[in-house]
Amino acid sequence: MHTARTGIACLLCQTLTKERVYLVFSHQSPDPQRVVANGRWCPTGCRLTNSERWKEAMLPLHGVDA
Repeated sequence: MHTARTGIACLLCQTLTKERVYLVFSHQSPDPQRVVANGRWCPTGCRLTNSERWKEAMLPLHGVDA
């Protein structure tokens, strides 16, 4: 199941970023067993307007458990 949550502050403008996360559930528990972040964006558009600075400043999320 995919959902979005509030992430860390953007290092370019200090606005809280949004993260797309994948929730991994188990048949034995109603709560998610693992949360994997697989996307991050800034609501103010820093990633689009300053793409090179965004790549340098923000940590990659490739397969990182949150």
